[in-house]
Amino acid sequence: HMNEGKVMDAISIYKDVDGFHPLNVGYLAMQGKNPLFVPCTPKGCLELLSRSGINIEGKRAVVIGRSNIVGIPAALLLQ
Repeated sequence: HMNEGKVMDAISIYKDVDGFHPLNVGYLAMQGKNPLFVPCTPKGCLELLSRSGINIEGKRAVVIGRSNIVGIPAALLLQ
């Protein structure tokens, strides 16, 4: 078995285009900090809403699922 944490730590934060590196996740979770890369699927969902003229500021949202790829980053971006 591979240790997921060790694998994520081994990836350079500057090459982590999926936003999985612990520093990128931490920066995403901290309001006011900007991760080097934001996971593309949640970012794309927000872009679709924006381009559709849907204002989400001040609204409530439900994110179903807690995957590291979509669910958690989407919830963090919507805070």
